[in-house]
Amino acid sequence: MTGRAARAKGLEVGDGRVGPGPDEAGVQLPTTVQAVCRQCIESEGLRVRPRDVNFLVRGMQMNGHVFGQGADDETTLASRLFNQVLFLCEREQ
Repeated sequence: MTGRAARAKGLEVGDGRVGPGPDEAGVQLPTTVQAVCRQCIESEGLRVRPRDVNFLVRGMQMNGHVFGQGADDETTLASRLFNQVLFLCEREQ
């Protein structure tokens, strides 16, 4: 698994960063974005911009991923991220 894909694990439901909230998909976006950015710096020393994390989470939602329904494991999120990047590349061709 790539480093970026592994970082998607910051969105796992079990760690309390994603859960029921005002967003219809169950993601408390500002809280999730902050948590992912914090985890990236703490665990990998990698600074990521909140707007980049926001873009990725929204993209996953727009491409059909629903957070909080048991499919938030590393493998699934990495696959969703990969598919999202492919979608964006194909769209721009």
